[in-house]
Amino acid sequence: MIHRIAIGSDGLIDYGSRGEVPGRLLNQFSMDEHGERFRVATTSEFWTPYGGSVLHNNVYVLDKEMEIVGELEQIAPGESIYSARFMGDRLYLVTFERIDPFFVIDLSEDDPKVLGELKLPGYSNYLHPYDEDHIIGIGKETKESQYGGIEILGVKLALFDVSDVQNPKVVDIFEIGGSGTDSEVLYDHKALLFDSSKNILSIPVSINPDYAEPRYTDDGQYIQPKVWRGFYVFGVDPEEGFTLKGQVEHFHDTNDYYYIYGVQGSRSFYIDNVLYTVTLNNLIKMNDLENLDEINQLKIGTTGEIIRYPTPLVEGEGTTSAPAQP
Repeated sequence: MIHRIAIGSDGLIDYGSRGEVPGRLLNQFSMDEHGERFRVATTSEFWTPYGGSVLHNNVYVLDKEMEIVGELEQIAPGESIYSARFMGDRLYLVTFERIDPFFVIDLSEDDPKVLGELKLPGYSNYLHPYDEDHIIGIGKETKESQYGGIEILGVKLALFDVSDVQNPKVVDIFEIGGSGTDSEVLYDHKALLFDSSKNILSIPVSINPDYAEPRYTDDGQYIQPKVWRGFYVFGVDPEEGFTLKGQVEHFHDTNDYYYIYGVQGSRSFYIDNVLYTVTLNNLIKMNDLENLDEINQLKIGTTGEIIRYPTPLVEGEGTTSAPAQP
């Protein structure tokens, strides 16, 4: 159910109209308003009387009255949407079951139509535009297991070239870690830093190198594996793909019995030519944006108390001297 609500310049709220489309939404990127049209991508699933399920994906175009004026249904039967990105007159859609179909869908008219399709292993949880002809996908690599199923591997970055809409292609793929590797970008796009003018792409990463080899104590207790947490920083070129500039380490566990799941609340940003990375293990790091040389770091602490720093700021370092502050 989609509701259209108008908010006037005087602050008054007016209920406009509502409409319905079959299926469920993945996230905010499954919806888009463009001119006089509202576009939405959904996954439909229902059970048959014989105990099986039917799964497929759809794209609908609605007018201002929330009436369906165009539709494209039953895309990739048996699969569900893993990521979607509307860009002007195009929709880029990734579905997945055993392999990742990457669809380019035309929305220049009310009736959507598939322009091109590309199939490759793995899937993209998030799609981010590089420019009009290139899309960055961030997700997971996969492979077929020895039992015929699908094994989830490391975090995968893929750069797609969509300049030829009928024949999209992969420019480059970069895989980080193996099974158990995670990135917050897979479920929170705000964890991604990307700026083509600065030629920087930064994502938080949690790597579990011993994930595939379980270890146990002498009395049979499972030993949680060691974990590396930090940021992978790349340069991105539309012709060459990804170049790993380096890694900014925030945490490297050396205790066999200590483990942290995921990288939550992590962010990276830049001010001038300094890259700042922040994680919830209460660490802020400053690195040179070009070569990633460490400039400084600040451990905030985990106590919830005010931390007093005894050393005052001094003259000659970009500020005047001042008494110690919390």
